[in-house]
Amino acid sequence: MERPRTTTILGAGKLTGKTSDGLSIGVLSAVTRREEGIEEDALGVRSAPILFEPRASYNVVRLRKDLSDDASVGMIATGSFHEGAAPGLSGGVDWN
Repeated sequence: MERPRTTTILGAGKLTGKTSDGLSIGVLSAVTRREEGIEEDALGVRSAPILFEPRASYNVVRLRKDLSDDASVGMIATGSFHEGAAPGLSGGVDWN
């Protein structure tokens, strides 16, 4: 079987910063290419191209707000979006 060993990243970006009022922001996103391969049986008969990995994007957003010198509250959200499939989403909150 001719199977792709890696997924091609078409593009990725990162944005980070902090506002003057103590809000920290981080965003990361990457887009991957559709990957196909060809299956070959023991007799050498090759199949039509098979989809191994659909085009996808992977994303993370992080926010944290400083409330005082020793206290903060934050949130994180992630999402993966694969062509032809339902999105995978998760998130959470934290405080210190």
